[in-house]
Amino acid sequence: EEIQATPTMQKRAEIESQVETKTKESTLQLREQAKIDMREERRKNLEAIREIRTKQAHALHLLSIARADSQCKALSCFIRTKAGPPVFWAPKGAFKGKCTELLAVTQEELAKEWQEVKERLQGFRAEEVQAEEAYEAHR
Repeated sequence: EEIQATPTMQKRAEIESQVETKTKESTLQLREQAKIDMREERRKNLEAIREIRTKQAHALHLLSIARADSQCKALSCFIRTKAGPPVFWAPKGAFKGKCTELLAVTQEELAKEWQEVKERLQGFRAEEVQAEEAYEAHR
């Protein structure tokens, strides 16, 4: 007790308390900086994910257009029946020359359907882009 009462020991206790206070403050600052860094990293990751999803949606859009186009081209070599569900068939032998008119009608119908599908897909994509832009504007 007498040793603690000396001015040197009081000064030492004061310095120790200051060191403890500074240590606590620096620890809190480090924790806060770590939180800020994690938030920033999370924000960057979410931004990268959003960008990847946008590119993925665009690629899927192009893929669906390409698939519809290839399907239309593949079916344009056949004649479609009027009954539902439609059946596609290819004439053989003697009927080949007589069915050119039916083949032309089928090709016209498929071209119209292809345009409708393409417009619908472009409409979906336009809606997606508009939603993405609205989200970015809202952020």
